[in-house]
Amino acid sequence: MREESHRGIALSKRPWILLLSTTLASSLVPFLSSSVSVALPAIAESVSISISKANWVNNSFLIPLAASVLIAGRIGDWWGRGRVYLLGLLMFVASSALILVPSNDFHLLLLTRAFQGISGAFVTSVAVSLLSEAFPPNMRGRVIGINTMAVYVGLSLGPMLGGALTSFLGWRSIFLFSLVISALSLSLALRSVDIGRGSMNPPKAPESAVFLASTALIATGTSLMAIPVAGAGLVALGTAAFIALLLFEKRRGALIHPALLRPRLVMSYSAAMLNYSATFALTVLLSLYLENMKGMTPFEAGMVLTIQPVIQAALSPVAGFMAEKVDPSMIATIGMGIISYGIFSLIPVISINRISLLYASLALLGIGFALFASPNTTAVVSLTPREAYASSLAFLATMRYFGQALSTSVIISVESLISSIESSIFVSLEIYVTLSIIGTILSYLARKR
Repeated sequence: MREESHRGIALSKRPWILLLSTTLASSLVPFLSSSVSVALPAIAESVSISISKANWVNNSFLIPLAASVLIAGRIGDWWGRGRVYLLGLLMFVASSALILVPSNDFHLLLLTRAFQGISGAFVTSVAVSLLSEAFPPNMRGRVIGINTMAVYVGLSLGPMLGGALTSFLGWRSIFLFSLVISALSLSLALRSVDIGRGSMNPPKAPESAVFLASTALIATGTSLMAIPVAGAGLVALGTAAFIALLLFEKRRGALIHPALLRPRLVMSYSAAMLNYSATFALTVLLSLYLENMKGMTPFEAGMVLTIQPVIQAALSPVAGFMAEKVDPSMIATIGMGIISYGIFSLIPVISINRISLLYASLALLGIGFALFASPNTTAVVSLTPREAYASSLAFLATMRYFGQALSTSVIISVESLISSIESSIFVSLEIYVTLSIIGTILSYLARKR
């Protein structure tokens, strides 16, 4: 069955094949972040660098991803979402193949990872908008739920599969795996995506340059919080540039569609940012607790921490289905409220040092994440003009990446001020609870009135 074309926007000839393609692609981006994190010691030894320097192998992927996702989405609304998606997958195949070439050049590895980050931006910026166009509105919540499930499957599989591949086949085998998955996703996309042009004007170079610079400054600054003056200075400069751009775009809309700055959409974007700010680095905190205070091995800690993403992956399609029946912002609000309670419950759990209660807290967080993530995305899609789907979802992704950076910077800042691991964990959790409560309020304000 062929979907009806709308103003030249690329629609799907075979929506279920497209869903399989986007499911594979959407799981690959978080997988390439979480799996490489496990492989950093092996990478450091392979190219003869320190562990701290090896962290830039991940940063060189995440910073270009965060900086270019909105621009990639706007290019999709102009040049064609199907074209951007196919180009992103082709770039993924090429970047994975380049990393497989034996070389001990650290700077070449960083450049290739940056190329891979841009590839991820092209894929993730348009994947959900393609699904929203390919399926009827009464199925939109379910397919977004499946896509959200794929993201968290990739995130949860990363440490386990990445560790196994690195241990038995070497760290480059992670990128052989990504080459195979991206090539398979590309072959499915070629069978299911029509090539068409979008309906919006192209993004303008000056505004795009300011956005790239501001997001890169913020992301780099949060990575340098161990050097407070440099890190805080870069974050402040990037934030000022970003706010100035938003004020300019509210009047001109050269890069960001003016409809994306409506109050309810802004509330949904902000809730997503605060959700990631409050939760992204919880894995790091809980790993510290399990390994340093409970004496677990990294593998044992990783198995405990899979409780949350497994529950989230299982429930995300259900939450997506629920979002089709009632106001998705209300479901997202309930989810964010459960997350707030789940984070708060970690404080007494760690205080009394009861591992069995930690399982319950992780299960709560998994339920909350599932109820928030896909309904929040569904709410954003329902509030967005059709011609700006890719731009809107790319802006949502940008807010998520901002949240990830903020979440990480909280830990870096707290640990630089407090030497005790236990005390730094409690202070960080208190900050995360506060952020999640604010996110709950913003999600509630985004509801239908």
